Order: sequence, then C-alpha cells, then structure tokens
Amino acid sequence: MPARCARRLIPRHDSGTLPDMVEQTVDTTATVDATTTATGTPAATEPRGPQPDPRVVEALRVRFGPIIASAHAHDPALQAHIDRWAGFTAGRAPPGPDALDVDGLPVAPARADRAIMARIGAPVARWPGGARAAVIITHDVDAFDGLSYFPVRMTGWLTTTARSLAAGDRRAAARTARRAARWSAWWARRYDPVADFERWMALESRYGVRSTFFFLSLARALSREGRMYRVADPRVARVMRTLVHHGWRVGLHASRYGSDGPGLLEQRQRLEDAVGRPVRAVRHHYLSAPFPAGWRDMRRAGLDISSNVGFHPPHQGFRTGTAWPHRPLGADGPWEVPMALMDAAYGPAAARLEAVFERLLDEAIAVGGALVLNFHSNYVAEVDAPGVHRAYGRILERIRLAVEAGDVANMPLEDAVDHVAARAVDHGGEPCPRS
Repeated sequence: MPARCARRLIPRHDSGTLPDMVEQTVDTTATVDATTTATGTPAATEPRGPQPDPRVVEALRVRFGPIIASAHAHDPALQAHIDRWAGFTAGRAPPGPDALDVDGLPVAPARADRAIMARIGAPVARWPGGARAAVIITHDVDAFDGLSYFPVRMTGWLTTTARSLAAGDRRAAARTARRAARWSAWWARRYDPVADFERWMALESRYGVRSTFFFLSLARALSREGRMYRVADPRVARVMRTLVHHGWRVGLHASRYGSDGPGLLEQRQRLEDAVGRPVRAVRHHYLSAPFPAGWRDMRRAGLDISSNVGFHPPHQGFRTGTAWPHRPLGADGPWEVPMALMDAAYGPAAARLEAVFERLLDEAIAVGGALVLNFHSNYVAEVDAPGVHRAYGRILERIRLAVEAGDVANMPLEDAVDHVAARAVDHGGEPCPRS
C-alpha cells in the first residue's frame, strides 16, 4: 500500500511572532521502510533536520496546496521571495528598479509571484467559476458627508488657500478656492453628493459588482483624525446597515491614533455596535499600520483580514511583489490582501487610473492573484477629485466585461478571503510529489 501525505504539528524554534505551532504537510514515503515495525505497521517518526520557516509553509500551502508546501518548503529561493511579503519598508517608498512603466508612472509588478511560479508552476487554486483572477473593490470612507461642521470645513479651506498663496502656488490656491465656492453653494441648497451612498449602490449594481466600505470608528466627530463623523451617528449606522443588507460589506478604517494595543479592539467593537454585525476586515487610515506589529494587533483585536500593504499615490502596484492573499504571521495570523491601486484627487496618479488598472489587471491574471482597488467614497464630488469618479465608472465597465468573459471574478474582500481559505485545505489522500 503506497504511503500518503500526513499532517503533523511542528513546534517553532524561534522567539519571533509566528504561531507556536504550525500545521505542516510532510512526506512520509521516504521513512516508511526504515521505520516499519515487526508487525508491518509503520511506526511514528519525528521530522529530521531543520524545519522550514512556518511562513514559507503557510504561504505555499495557501496558494498552491499543502502537498506543494511539503515538497518545496525548504527551497531557499522561495524563502527569499516569501520573506518579502512580511518584510518591507513602510512609508511612501517608491516601486523598485524593476517597476513597470505606465505612461511614465512606475508601477510595481507581481515579481515575487512570477518568481515562485517559475519554480513551481501555476497555482492550484482557482477563483469562482474558473476565473483566472479576482477584482476586489474597496472604498475608504474618509468623509461621511460634506456639510456637517461646515464652518470648520470653510476655515480649513481658507487657511489652505492662504498657505498656498504664501508659498507662491497659485494653482493650488485657485483649486481650493473653487472647492470652497462650490461647497458653499451646495451648503446653501443643502445638497450633499458625498452623503449619497445610494448613488454608489446604484452605480455598482448597474455593473453587477459588490464592494467593501471601510468606515472610521471614531467616538467623536471632532478629533485629531480630522474626519468629522462619528460611528454612533444614526445616519452613519443607517447607511452601514443598508449597505450590508443589500450585499455590500463594511470594514474598519482604523484611526491613525490609538490603533495599537486595546485601541483597535475598541474601534472594532464600536463599529460592530453600529452596523449590528461582526466586522472582520481592516485598513488603517493613511495606511498607517506598522509591520509586522500591526498584524499582531489585528489578531489580538479579532480582525482576520487586512488590506494594508500598498503604496501611497502616485506610486501604485503590488508593494511586496505579490497579488496573492496570504497570512504573513502563519496559520493563525490575519490574512493580508495587498492593495494595488488607490485613487488620488490630483497629480499623475489621478490622470492614469485607467491605464494603471489595465496593467495591474494583466498582472493579476498572469499570476492568478487578486487586484484590490481603493476608491475613496468622498471623491464622488467632481470639484474635490476632478475626473476620478468618471474614471471609476469606466473601470467598472471594464470589470463587467472581464467578468462576462470569464477572466475575472468580482466579490467583496471578505468573500475573496473565504474562498481562498476554503481552497487551502488538506489533500491528505493525494500522493506526495517529489521535489
């Protein structure tokens, strides 16, 4: 009877942040003959030699399956690539020298994914319906509306205009003055495009997509965060519950302040109280999560999905070279689903959103990964972000066509992670491949 793959719990030997135990698939074929008892029953054996980094085992297991993880977990080249997923320079670092050129804008490719696939082959997992990639749409709700605390907003615009003039930047001053004038007219009419979340629902329904909205969970509207809405506001709670009722998802947009230690848990609990459902996903405001400490904070706060690894515009692309959802801390850590494209109100990134999307979609399809987009909900106002919402509509049309062609699947962030997690299961009945 041929030997099969078995699962063992391997204790870690370091003092880092990885789980104390990781589930590893090991090939028992090579040891059966040497460890067979007198009765012909294979005896239990302990793994010999140095054990692979649990991150390598977990990353390969998630994307390729446990059998592949067993066969390739000791590959030093794969170790080097997977190390990039958990170790990178935070902040506003630009893409590396291997960046793709998209109309003069450097865009980071899925270099680690391509390198791993060159050694192993195409990933085993597939997206729903046999799609070759997933497109995941998210929205950071930095502002819930545009009219609340209007005198405070107007003071900010006037101050910004004065500073721009003092610095000799007349273009920026004129831009801010136009915003102040337009919003003043809307305030007089009590018209607020930013607060119209039904407009977002109607637009995305037209193209057959669903997305995840990340709401701040502030206890007070006026705070250092500067975003002028609180999660307990009945209007905010009503919008979140409406979104969830119709198939959208709500995640936590963690504050820049007080999101370490118990603060993140408190924010999650406030948001859950308002939305009336468990909250699993988090993205920090300004991508301010520290790494790897941020993933540990998420785990302690009961948040199992993160989409925090990404660039600040104008930089775009796959920050750590991977489009694959993965668990950087190992099997009991949160999932990281890297964000690859973020909108921008102005500048070179704003003018190239569609071109960057097309290039990143090609990358995601090539490696079987997920392309996470982030379009801020308050950029629906043309005066705040000229052309951005119109570009988003054209991107939605492109997504619809790709879905209809069977090339990609669209789903909210949480659904995508659940799909990948369900595929990362043990295949204990399959023979172990030889590396």
